[in-house]
Amino acid sequence: MIKRIIRHLIIFSVSILISCYGVAFFDGDIISIFVSILSIFSGLLIALIALINKELIPRDSSENVAHIYAKYLKDDLFKLKILFYAFLTSIFLLLVSEIFSSTLPTLSTIFKYIYIFIGIASLLFSFSLPKMILNLQENSIDSAVEESKEIQKKKNNKNI
Repeated sequence: MIKRIIRHLIIFSVSILISCYGVAFFDGDIISIFVSILSIFSGLLIALIALINKELIPRDSSENVAHIYAKYLKDDLFKLKILFYAFLTSIFLLLVSEIFSSTLPTLSTIFKYIYIFIGIASLLFSFSLPKMILNLQENSIDSAVEESKEIQKKKNNKNI
């Protein structure tokens, strides 16, 4: 728990520093690259949500095991949902900032700070996605192995 809090504090600190001192470097090319990266990660999150929706809870598991699996899957889905909304919010603020850049430059600058902060924080939180994917796949493999063991036991019991 403490490691998670420290990780969040580091991510938010880095995001604040980049949004405060990195605004001067965000010109047209960097903004288009930033939008591309955020869009790609948004698509990745959609794929992850679809992956989680696959049947990852073992069919022959007890009710307690099923509830534990369901709790972890719901927690992962909630985290992915928040991250997805952060990506979309960052892209939306970037669009609004560009729309108002000539008419309301102060508002545009404020939005620029906010979308850089949210975007960088989201990208840094995305580094935990590979671990989440691996855990989901390991759970799926373990489930398939257990299911095949059960099938093999049933076949052996029928042959006896």
